[in-house]
Amino acid sequence: MSQMRMGETLAPWRTGWLEGCGIHRVYVQDFFRVEPEWRDRAVRRAYNAGPKLITDMHYEARVKAVRTYYAKKLGRKMEKKEARTIWLTAAQYMQDYFVKRWCDPEWQKTHEACQVRRLKMPGPAHHQGNRTIDDYAARWSRAHGGQPCPPLKAWAMAHKGKATSPEVDYNPEDPPEAYSNATVHSRLSQYTEMAREVHGCWR
Repeated sequence: MSQMRMGETLAPWRTGWLEGCGIHRVYVQDFFRVEPEWRDRAVRRAYNAGPKLITDMHYEARVKAVRTYYAKKLGRKMEKKEARTIWLTAAQYMQDYFVKRWCDPEWQKTHEACQVRRLKMPGPAHHQGNRTIDDYAARWSRAHGGQPCPPLKAWAMAHKGKATSPEVDYNPEDPPEAYSNATVHSRLSQYTEMAREVHGCWR
């Protein structure tokens, strides 16, 4: 598969409207993977989807705020379907908190450093999409005959492939190349060594 930047595939007049606005960094400079024969179709789909995503952003932000409030303040997980029917007070949406955070120079500095680090990564960060590790584990288990999937195993496999892929499984002897990012193998090895120091060798 080839790797492309969205901004490199279109004429300047197609991307000029994004220059200078906040979405440019996310939308144009983000990486996508696509088979060469699907390249043109992928570009058309992305630019057709863009306007609707922008229009829907404030709706999704409200839903996200509701779910965050219930999770952080009330300790309850909530699906989007239910969150869309709930209206909070101005204080409960906690937008002031986020605005102050976004405007904090220290937070901006940390955020930009994370972006730079992410761009240096040779592959995708993970394959779990917007699912939590628990959700990924449950989906992998359903797709693999009900096999148990503890958190560490799920975390490792989320850095190898999709939960529904029949080839995705965890083997502690896998080399760095088995993961989407070589640093994952290093972190797993460090965790394993530390666990052995604390609990002894289990093999």
